Amino acid sequence: MSQEHVGKTRSSNIELLKIAAIFLIIISHFSLTFSYFQDIDHSTNSAELFFVALSRYFGSIGNNIFFICSAWFLLDSKRNNKKKLLAMLLNVWAVSVLILLAVMVLGHADLGRAEIMASLLPTTFSNNWYVTCYILFCLIYPILNRMIDTLAERQHLSCILFTSVLAFVLHPMFNEWGGGYFYIDQLGFWILIFFILGYFKKYAPGVLDQRKINITILLISLIGYIGLPLAVNTLGKSIPFFEGRLQKFNSINNIFLLGIAVSTFHLFRQIRIQSKLINKISSCTLYIYIIHENILLRSHYRPMVFEHIPSAFWLHHILLYIVLLSIATLILCTLFALLYQQTIQKAVAGMVDYSYPKLQKKWNHLLDSVQRSVHSQQ
Repeated sequence: MSQEHVGKTRSSNIELLKIAAIFLIIISHFSLTFSYFQDIDHSTNSAELFFVALSRYFGSIGNNIFFICSAWFLLDSKRNNKKKLLAMLLNVWAVSVLILLAVMVLGHADLGRAEIMASLLPTTFSNNWYVTCYILFCLIYPILNRMIDTLAERQHLSCILFTSVLAFVLHPMFNEWGGGYFYIDQLGFWILIFFILGYFKKYAPGVLDQRKINITILLISLIGYIGLPLAVNTLGKSIPFFEGRLQKFNSINNIFLLGIAVSTFHLFRQIRIQSKLINKISSCTLYIYIIHENILLRSHYRPMVFEHIPSAFWLHHILLYIVLLSIATLILCTLFALLYQQTIQKAVAGMVDYSYPKLQKKWNHLLDSVQRSVHSQQ
């Protein structure tokens, strides 16, 4: 059994994986912005554009890694930390408002009312779907853990097998043709992954600790990740049905992308690394995510880095350009995040410490009132 913590020093293996995940997400977002200028959905003879199309899948891989890193440990938690969730909400709001003010001062973006409102209510408008979805998941995972505890093994296995067929087979096959009954959204998919991880952690804890199994899953998943778009790209050159479908499999419920995330996570669990620097950078990943993918920055400023690039450059060096942009973005966002942690985050923490007990007291009072009202009607 691997150890996430060794001695008194916090292990950095999972923290390093989180940094890699946010880097993959940044690359994916730059590739998405590039797609506004150059089509990467249709079949191409350019190896450069094909690999840019593949890099769009990095976002789904990175998001799956982030969720699995959290879910694995949340399986051992019976109560959510509402104080921590409140702090997350306030910090996400503060970063969004700060960027809004900065953009308004710069004056280079013509902001509409909808963008201003979305910046003032970033979580409500799901400016970063992962953050909104993660908060919703954190509110319900204690209930999911109690369900996992009460399910018999065969019931648990039956549940995840049946739901996996819906999520990984029927939904990808029929969603394009209006198969609404097989629909599954991000939160529903995360619940399924939580139950799958819960099954292995409860009934077969040693399976996913085996290096050979994880390497096999990783290799098969990499073949599927590259092979499916490659097949579609080849078929799309001669069969109209496959034309324009290079991003068809770019989804968090692509079983190969999930396989990459799961196997990589468990391989990293076997590594023992201790680095204060890695841990510090990893603590910034939430801020790196919401800064670089801020609704105003991604809409008004990120496209600028592609506007004046000659088309000849796109065909031969664009992937390298995207990677370099992603490295620069990771560094800059990390620096801003570290500055934020030392300043405004501390103020937010003080505000939460002061307000949370009062909010909790009012919430408990509301629950008591509702209970009395319900019982009085019986």
